[in-house]
Amino acid sequence: MDYAQYLKDRAADFANLAVTTTDSLTAQNLHELAIICRESADRLARRAKGTVAAAPYYGE
Repeated sequence: MDYAQYLKDRAADFANLAVTTTDSLTAQNLHELAIICRESADRLARRAKGTVAAAPYYGE
């Protein structure tokens, strides 16, 4: 599964919902979700291409 594309699709869904809702707070939250999904998709795509180093893992 291509998670970057999945997140881009979800971002588009959230953006469309934000445009069609009548509640301003809900619209703002949906826009923020769309932004988060787009940014995450971009990071995943860059990491897949090898242009961004993975964050260090400090877990046990």
